[in-house]
Amino acid sequence: METDLAPTPPKMQRQNSKWVGLIMAFLIPGSAHFFSGQRKLGVFLWFALLLPGFLAFLPLSISGMEFFFLAVVFFAAYVLLFIAIIVSSWRPTRRLGCFGWILFLGAVPIINNAVAYPSALLFKVYVLELYKLNGISMAPTIIGTPYDSPESPQGDRIVVNRWLYRLSEPKRGDVVIFRAWHDSSINYAKRIVGLPGETVDIEAPYVLINGERLTEPAIFAKMAAQQGDYTGYGTVGEMGVALPIELGSDEYFVLGDNSRHSFDSRFNGPVLRQDILGKVIRIFYPFDRIREIE
Repeated sequence: METDLAPTPPKMQRQNSKWVGLIMAFLIPGSAHFFSGQRKLGVFLWFALLLPGFLAFLPLSISGMEFFFLAVVFFAAYVLLFIAIIVSSWRPTRRLGCFGWILFLGAVPIINNAVAYPSALLFKVYVLELYKLNGISMAPTIIGTPYDSPESPQGDRIVVNRWLYRLSEPKRGDVVIFRAWHDSSINYAKRIVGLPGETVDIEAPYVLINGERLTEPAIFAKMAAQQGDYTGYGTVGEMGVALPIELGSDEYFVLGDNSRHSFDSRFNGPVLRQDILGKVIRIFYPFDRIREIE
């Protein structure tokens, strides 16, 4: 006897409400697409979101306002892509169950940091670093956070190029970050005045290099003329090193732009080349202080 049997319908897979997809996407971008069946797209979106975020940092480490605006463009692309991923994550997703959610939440920091943290560490060591300085030794070029309120939101945030001096040597006039003389765990920001092999002296308000008044780059002439809140350079008497001083083959003489309130080479002597970490490129915050470092 023949019997017509209807095919057994596939078991319907239980799904979450669409708003759950939004939550998943906030935790791991692309995960809502992954758990809605579009696995390749979900993985692609996660990697795609990393690209403009990383690209935003590269032009930020290069001098020139055009590169700063390029960084802003990449950051805007990152924000727009993130919004697009979130909006498109309004979709039903496969239910994970209690154990599945435990695994998902446990994977959030692992997945998000698997690429981002090592890349950020490499950027910090080799490409660029963002700093908030304390003190007023570089004012008015860079206005630091007051020492008596280190948690204050006031003070300039600066971008430091960490790769430039792997390709070239520091130049006169560069504002650099370097390891402090007395504690290598502390970094200072000062301006390079004297280069290896030169003889440095101070004849207030001028710096003398090999007996000649320093007026180039133009920022030094501006300081000596006490323009724009600069006060020129001064000596520190018996408290400091003996001047004039002849620099060694790997030594740099650094001074703070706010000479009256700067703990610099006048007190501690030259800075070794190996202790110079990078060049200060620009101020990136607060917004009304965004500028290239002169």
